[in-house]
Amino acid sequence: MRLVLLLLLLISNQDLTGQEQKKSNTKVFFTGYQKLPVENIEYSYSEYNPSSEPPGTIPPGDSWRKLEKSVFYANHSDQFIWLRMELDSPELTSKEWYLDVDWPFFDHISLFIREKGQKSWSYSSRIEAWREIPRDRNPYPFSFKIPAGERDPLEIYLRVHSQSKILLPISILSESEFFRSNLNRTLLTGGFFGILVVMFFYNLLIGIAIGNRTYMIYVIYVFSILLYALGMTGAGAGFVWKENIWINNHSYGLFSSISFFMATLFIREFLNLRKDGSWLLRLSDIFLVFWLLISVVYLTGTYSWLLILEDIGAFASGAAGLITSIRVWMKGDKSGKYLTIAWSPLIISTMILMLGLTGTVPYSSSFRVTQNTGFFIEVILLSLALGYRIKSERARAMAAEKRAKAELTLKVEEKTFELQKTLTALEKANNILARQSRTDGLTLLANRWHFDETISREFKRAKRQGTPLSIILGDIDHFKIFNDTYGHQTGDQCLKFVADFFRKAISREEDLCARYGGEEFVAVLPGTDPDSAKGLAEKIRKELEATPLSDHNEEIRITMSLGVCGGIPTRNETSDSYLAKADKALYKAKNNGRNQVRTC
Repeated sequence: MRLVLLLLLLISNQDLTGQEQKKSNTKVFFTGYQKLPVENIEYSYSEYNPSSEPPGTIPPGDSWRKLEKSVFYANHSDQFIWLRMELDSPELTSKEWYLDVDWPFFDHISLFIREKGQKSWSYSSRIEAWREIPRDRNPYPFSFKIPAGERDPLEIYLRVHSQSKILLPISILSESEFFRSNLNRTLLTGGFFGILVVMFFYNLLIGIAIGNRTYMIYVIYVFSILLYALGMTGAGAGFVWKENIWINNHSYGLFSSISFFMATLFIREFLNLRKDGSWLLRLSDIFLVFWLLISVVYLTGTYSWLLILEDIGAFASGAAGLITSIRVWMKGDKSGKYLTIAWSPLIISTMILMLGLTGTVPYSSSFRVTQNTGFFIEVILLSLALGYRIKSERARAMAAEKRAKAELTLKVEEKTFELQKTLTALEKANNILARQSRTDGLTLLANRWHFDETISREFKRAKRQGTPLSIILGDIDHFKIFNDTYGHQTGDQCLKFVADFFRKAISREEDLCARYGGEEFVAVLPGTDPDSAKGLAEKIRKELEATPLSDHNEEIRITMSLGVCGGIPTRNETSDSYLAKADKALYKAKNNGRNQVRTC
């Protein structure tokens, strides 16, 4: 419930909105970003004792060191960390100012102010574990009011302690500038969390409805982002878990490592790396184990070496995720394309943030805003990508279901056919035997017996109906020499080769092509006049002549002589006389030089 109301809580601060109406010329001082009107910024350490108060606890003068970087960085410290600075500006006496520390991971922070040269403190304030937060403004980040008044240059001491990573990004803002800046931050953060919460519940409902494993992992990943962002912005400690010291002390490392773990798991599932089974799967396994161990160790406490290891892992894990998605994309998988587009803004913004958190580049609060923007872009794009993927998976599932139904229907038909086949086994066996007895085993054309049966039947029909009937009889030229030259195996190939030409040229259902004997082939053409039959014979001859037989890289030219006999059978003619005429025409073609067609 607190998460759902977070957006309303963040933008409902009436006092802050009222303060925004005050207008004034503001002079802003940023530690490490602009020069402060102070002599030096120094830091030191002292024993951690929350009940102790200055001046007795202030580190001795020889322990102070000049702050070389723009922001103070420390991975972890069991001691108090002190910052000391001097402010000297005429505007300090005319208005109230705020010292703002934009980093939420402190369990103790105190501010002490005195006029230069004085031993007593003119102002002091402390916050312990997010308690005693002023109620007239949003409770993040840590900020203290510097009262206005006549005074000499001010000495400001800031004392902090944290069991997590320590950064001290300090800014000193006028009252109007502080409220303006805080309002902008509140609106941006509130809008970000509002969208993130809406996306979480929206995708949670979809994930529950469809029961998709990848979608549910994505929902958990979005929730881990939400926890991480709550910790990084301070909104979690300010609104959600409030004074829970254990969560405050562990939120930085624990939530960030859980986010990386879930991101790695989501990439693994979304890109289906288990199906790929390559080195990408092993790489994801390594990072899953790494982030799981980091998360478990963070449950026991925070250590300097652990923070350093997590920083290194964050860089490596981000780069590995990007490399993985690009690699899958290059393989042609659209999932890799979508993930690369969605992941890139977050990876770049996270890398920039990590550079700031490690002190490689000067830290800026805008780095967190940039990362939140990367989260926003990623969550939206991945939600769309998942929707597209689920739609595609459903389409594939429906297609698979359709195929399954078709296969089931086919199997039923097959079983029915097998039953019918069993019932008529004897009949089919006889038919197969009869068909085999009618087929030439080498050329798979009809054999001589089938031809004799067909020519007798068709001749009687043509005579009875008064329709034309033609016969084509062909003989391969010089086949005996061909066999002697190339061998009987090549001779068999030649016979099958020629048979294909007959089969292709004479393809009507009522026609019949047969191997007449040896190298002779015959075709029966019911309803075909002699001229048409001669045309078919000429087509066979020309195509055969133009197409050599390939044998062991050798092109062998084959020709054929053909005789054609056709017409409407007379009463006195027989099928044998037709064949005799066709045979006579064939021998006429052979005697006249072969490779030609002659008619009777």
